[in-house]
Amino acid sequence: LSQYSVSTVRMVKSLIQRAQSYAKQKKYIKEAVPISLKLKQTKTQNKCLTKAEQQKIENYILQNNKTYNFGILISMYTGLRIGEIVALKWSDIDLKNNIIKVNRTTCKIAQNHKVIDIEDTPKTQSSVREIPITKDLKKILVQLKSLQQNKSQYVITSKYLTKADLRTYQTSFERMLGRLGIKHY
Repeated sequence: LSQYSVSTVRMVKSLIQRAQSYAKQKKYIKEAVPISLKLKQTKTQNKCLTKAEQQKIENYILQNNKTYNFGILISMYTGLRIGEIVALKWSDIDLKNNIIKVNRTTCKIAQNHKVIDIEDTPKTQSSVREIPITKDLKKILVQLKSLQQNKSQYVITSKYLTKADLRTYQTSFERMLGRLGIKHY
């Protein structure tokens, strides 16, 4: 099991225990088999894009002018998380005072056997913050706004001008990295 993360091993253990509990309840088995694991957590090193990789991504996005990918640039310039990027609205961006207000995020949750999209305040109070807009980022935001022509309240939209889907956006980013020959981050 050493090739799997601690969270994956814990999830598998939990599923086995739940299956055993169900089997015992239905009298398929007499007793559940106890599972004991010694998990060794290792700290992983955060991986960052190199300057060359960042430049490659930025050039690709700006040359293709696909508004959908501009969120990646915003993230690279600000450190915003994917859920914060997808939930970002134009009302959160103050181009006059060069500030982005981060006060919401989006996530997927399971509810009634369906996965639904939830937009809410960030988990912690420290995640609610204001981020300064650099000159380069301002140019990108102005370009994005002109391409969108104020057709949506969201900064990053689907082709239907609705809020971009979190998982679809993540998959799109991974595909773009593959096209550019950049390893997964």
